[in-house]
Parts: sequence; C-alpha cells; structure tokens
Amino acid sequence: SQPKKPICSPSRAAGRALMDSVLPAMSNEEVEVLKKADGKRWKHAACEDGWVRAHSALRSDMAQLASGFHACIQQLEAGKELKPWQISNVQTFWLLFAHHMHHHHDNEERFVFPCISKLATLPPKFSDDHVTLVKAQDEIGALVKNLTADEKDAHLVMFIELKTKMAFFMQSMDANFVEEEETGLILLRKV
Repeated sequence: SQPKKPICSPSRAAGRALMDSVLPAMSNEEVEVLKKADGKRWKHAACEDGWVRAHSALRSDMAQLASGFHACIQQLEAGKELKPWQISNVQTFWLLFAHHMHHHHDNEERFVFPCISKLATLPPKFSDDHVTLVKAQDEIGALVKNLTADEKDAHLVMFIELKTKMAFFMQSMDANFVEEEETGLILLRKV
C-alpha cells in the first residue's frame, strides 16, 4: 500500500509559503532578523524559545516511544515473549506522553494562538491540524490501552501496527511543529 502523507506539510518551504500568505511583505532577511536575539525585546534566539523547546521535548518523547515499540518487535521476532512489566511500562510511558501532548495542544489553543490572533492573522490551519493530530494520537492510545499480557499471540501484530502509526504520527507532528516554529513564532516576534 502507498505510505500515507503526513497530516501537515513536512517541508520548511511549505511553512514559508504559509507564512508568505500571512505576511507577504516580509523578506527572508526580515525573517532571519526576527529569529535572532536582538538584546531588547527578544533576549534569546527563536531556536531557544520555550515554544521550540516544548516541541523538542515532545519530539524526543516520540522518538523514545518509537524506539520502545521497535525493541518490543525485535524481542517478539526473536521468539521471546513480552513480560507483563514491559507491557505496563509501554502503557505508562504512553499515558505520560499523551498527557503532555494534549496539554501542549491545549496550551497553544487557549493561550498562544489567541495571543497571536490579537496582533496578527493566524492561519486557521494551525487549529485545524490539532483536531486531526489529536485523533491520530488517540488511535495510537487505543491500541496501547488494548495491549494485554495474556494476548501474547497478538503482540507482534499490534506492535507492528503501533510502529507504523507512530512513524506517521511523528512525521505529522514534526510538520506541525515546523509550521508553528517557522510561521507562528515569527508572527509572534513580528508584532
């Protein structure tokens, strides 16, 4: 089957195109100036912003989850069953991650996006993407929740599905993060 396209466009060029539709008068040079610390209003560069740091932490958590799913697949393919504590650890890590991700999106929707919207036109795509991303996250969460220690024969199939869905989710989330970092953060710094 054809690989799914990520929910959000993954390219920085697409992020720039989105920004151009919002702030068409900004040159690349103006964008680069806004990304730097000016020592006055912005004491830190855009890449050190709390919004970017939150995205980086979530990217790291997703990579750890994907690595854990892969390790479970390798163990199962080697003919070794997963122990109940391994299933429990996967479920616990997922619940913690899902809580942080939902909180992150909620924070953007309740505080960040309205703040930017008071000062500049924020693309509706930002909020629209969250609805789809949360749905994809919840699909993974349902699979993780349904993992049980007594369904050993189904583990390999389930973890392969988790790995596939997680790869798609990570690609989509990263594209969303890039759009927010390359457009939303610049809008915030512009105003």
